[in-house]
Amino acid sequence: EVGYLGNLQKLHLEYNNLYGPIPTQLIRLTELVELFVENNQFDGTIPSSLGGLKKLQVLTLEYNRIKGTIPSELGNLSELRGLILNEN
Repeated sequence: EVGYLGNLQKLHLEYNNLYGPIPTQLIRLTELVELFVENNQFDGTIPSSLGGLKKLQVLTLEYNRIKGTIPSELGNLSELRGLILNEN
């Protein structure tokens, strides 16, 4: 399970036809600085738990099936430099 890779800094899962909700277990990746999950079939909402990834600098979620609002918890990501959400 990806949630047990605690030292992982970059996770690129784009173009994999992954589906379902974005896994909340990603919160365990406390060293993560890049999360690229674009061009999959993720649905549901953006998990508010992603706001706990304090080192996250880039989050790309475009070209999925995500709905709803951007969780206010993402405002806690002081290192975030890129948030890409188009085509959802």
